[in-house]
Amino acid sequence: MFSEVYRSAFLRSLAWAVEQKGFSIRDAYKLALRNSPVDLGLWNVKVGNKPDDWPYVLNQESDIDTVPSSIWGKVYEIWSKQQASKSNLVQASGIVHSSDNLVYHLQITGVLQRCIGKEGPDIEELYDHLESDEFEFGASKLFFNGRLKNEDQIEGIRSGDWLIIPMTKNIWPATIPRWQFWRMNSIYLPHGALIEEPLDYKCTEDSIQILKQGVLVGEWKDWMHGFSEMADANLPPNAGHTLYLNREFIQTLCDEMGMTLSWLCKLSCFSRDYSYGKYKSSVYYDKFGGSSIILL
Repeated sequence: MFSEVYRSAFLRSLAWAVEQKGFSIRDAYKLALRNSPVDLGLWNVKVGNKPDDWPYVLNQESDIDTVPSSIWGKVYEIWSKQQASKSNLVQASGIVHSSDNLVYHLQITGVLQRCIGKEGPDIEELYDHLESDEFEFGASKLFFNGRLKNEDQIEGIRSGDWLIIPMTKNIWPATIPRWQFWRMNSIYLPHGALIEEPLDYKCTEDSIQILKQGVLVGEWKDWMHGFSEMADANLPPNAGHTLYLNREFIQTLCDEMGMTLSWLCKLSCFSRDYSYGKYKSSVYYDKFGGSSIILL
């Protein structure tokens, strides 16, 4: 109740600032959009069910925690199968196991990779760099559709003798869609600096489509599994998302930059000894793909 009072007061203050103090109407409009609890484009995108090939692991049968090894095995299967697919997974996140006192959450981040020496990478270091990359707001309107910013350049990230370039960027709608809170911080679209020609994105009934000159080159979708209104504040929601790009589109990028597609993966574990205890967290990292051939 009080939050709505505060938002109402903020919006009335914005109106006063525009009328009485000459505050920029454009800036006021952007700030007003941040108070909207819903994006009308995203509101019409249906949430799907957990994909059949998502590496979800059911309850373990022994006291020994074998969930991580099972998850990594399933991730490898997805990586192997997509080598012959027309589209490739380049960004994903979601729950991969949930039981009474144990929860696992997986993040898959696609990058372009080149090897310039013998020393291997520190995956945790690379992930820290990727997660520190600033998010970006989409077009200033109530519908999440528009054109990705065509940035001048993108800086490579180096760890050991691996050089990587992120393929995606976290894009927020102009609103703060708290009525669809699981979608906050979960929308990843192709990085605008990867190609010279602009990419458009638009919401449809089933997905967010990524278009190049009107031709579909990728899709973002999200899903739920065992989702409920009641949730632990210290755990990620029982939901997830995927971003697929056309293999031909990815191969063109690889050929132009002399790089190859690789996955960097982060597996977060949340565990507790008793149902009334606090969750402890730990993190595991791994990589899939990538070339060890030295390219200068």
